[in-house]
Amino acid sequence: AKRGDILDLARESPQLRELRCCALGDNGKWSVRDVDAVFEHCPSLTLFECDVGVKIDSLNGEERYEESLGEVRYVLGDRRMRIRRVKIHSGCADSAHVVFECAARAARAGRLRSADASWSLKLGCGAARGCAAMMEKHGGGWPLQRLAMRKANIKDPGAMSLAGAIRRAADAVAAKDKEAKRKEWSGRYEGRGEGHVGADSIAESPYGDVDPVCELRWLDLGSNHVNDPGAAALGDALGPNVPMTRLNLRDNHVGVLGCRSIGLGVVRCGATLRRLDLAHNGFGCQGAVALAGALAAAHSPCALKVLQLGFNSIGTK
Repeated sequence: AKRGDILDLARESPQLRELRCCALGDNGKWSVRDVDAVFEHCPSLTLFECDVGVKIDSLNGEERYEESLGEVRYVLGDRRMRIRRVKIHSGCADSAHVVFECAARAARAGRLRSADASWSLKLGCGAARGCAAMMEKHGGGWPLQRLAMRKANIKDPGAMSLAGAIRRAADAVAAKDKEAKRKEWSGRYEGRGEGHVGADSIAESPYGDVDPVCELRWLDLGSNHVNDPGAAALGDALGPNVPMTRLNLRDNHVGVLGCRSIGLGVVRCGATLRRLDLAHNGFGCQGAVALAGALAAAHSPCALKVLQLGFNSIGTK
């Protein structure tokens, strides 16, 4: 089905309650104007699930720039929307804070799964830092399931900011789970009733009254400028409380240290991380050996099914 056909369906179905548009391909992103048209023709609609594309227009004056940010706030803030992926076109570091604030709120509310801010060299480390900060401040950890920032001019500081936010979210989830188990066993052995615990032993969440979450499944930072420090930080952030299934760092500058750290992170992820792309990094035989050595440290088989190492000058030795 095409978007035009679905809009025609919406016009002919004014009493429609739910509309889910899935698997429409790369051309299946709905603009804010399209979303408005659907709701205009279906005033009874209570749920609209789709992919959305928004262009941040910073070239035609301040008024148009603010209008495009308003479109982001509108489409990510509408409670009727269930967005599988929001694609941000032509973003910049300043707009990234607004975009990721709205994305964090929507993801926390269960209305957004994936954010894609790829192919914009104006983003840089400022956008990555903004993403990390907004996920923690407004999402209570890391509520977003998928993040893509390919070809976004991200360097080590930006990658390290993302890694720090992921790691803190995972640590907070682990602390919450540990506290819940401690309460349960405390109630069983002390006869206080399940869940009873003294007020002085309650662990404080770094996100205030909000329960911490870490929902990250996919992270795509391909075609950036991430070196060993950033790659090592990302590897160190991986663990059993990060449900990562796919990590893409192809076409960066990952070296031996980064390979080892990422390999150990894959091992700690255990049964979740299935796909790792480190192609086009040029780390050579030493990097491949470091990665293999880290993976060999696993005490049980890891879930890794696809490992891409092409164009890294790896020889037979």
